[in-house]
Amino acid sequence: MQKKILFLIFIFLFAGCSHPPAVNRWQYDAATSLRAYQEHFLQNHLLRAKSDLSRARSFASQSADLHTRIDIELSVCAIQLSVLNPTSCENASVLLQIDPDPSQFAYLHLLQSLLQDKEIKYLPERYRAFALAMIEADPAKINTRLASIRPLSSRLVASALAQDDLDDENIQELITELSYHGYKNPLLAWLNVQVQKETDPQKKVRLKAKISVLTSS
Repeated sequence: MQKKILFLIFIFLFAGCSHPPAVNRWQYDAATSLRAYQEHFLQNHLLRAKSDLSRARSFASQSADLHTRIDIELSVCAIQLSVLNPTSCENASVLLQIDPDPSQFAYLHLLQSLLQDKEIKYLPERYRAFALAMIEADPAKINTRLASIRPLSSRLVASALAQDDLDDENIQELITELSYHGYKNPLLAWLNVQVQKETDPQKKVRLKAKISVLTSS
C-alpha cells in the first residue's frame, strides 16, 4: 500500500513539473507580436514595427479561426488612423466578409466613420458614449466623452475620428500624454495639427521649432 501511495505521489509531482506547450500557442504569440507592433509603431521604430506585424500575421495564419487575424488588421487600421493617416481598412473588410462578427464589424465601421446607432452596443464600452456623441454631431459632448477614454491608444483613435471637433484643451492634453509616453509618431502628427490651429505667430514659431528638433533626431 505504501509503495502504491509513493508511486501516485511521484506521478502527481511529475505531472505538476512538466509544462506542455499551450495548444493555442499561436494565438498567444500573435497577440504578443501585435502588442510589440503597436508599441514600436507609436515610438516611431518603424522597422521593428514592420517585423512585429509580419510575425503577428504569420502566427495568426496558423489557424482557420480568423478572429485573431481580423483583430490584427483592425489594429493596423486603427494605429494608422491614430497618426492621422486614415486607410480604407480593406484587409479587415475582406476578412470580415469571410468570417463576420458583429463586434468586429462595429469597430470597423467606427474606424471608417460609418457606425450606425444599432451597432454602438457591440463596441468596447470605452467607446460607446463617444460614438453616440459623434453620431449626434455634438462637439461639446464629443470633447467631454473623449477626455475620459482610456487607454491612451484608444483615446488616440477617438481623437483622430473627432479631429475637426476637438478643442484646444483636448489636443494639448493628448500631446502632453504622448510626450510622456514617448510616442513620437502620433506626437509629430498632433503637433502639426496644433501648428495649423495656432493663431499666435510666436507660439506657432516655437511649435515648428519643436517639430524640427524631433524630426532631426
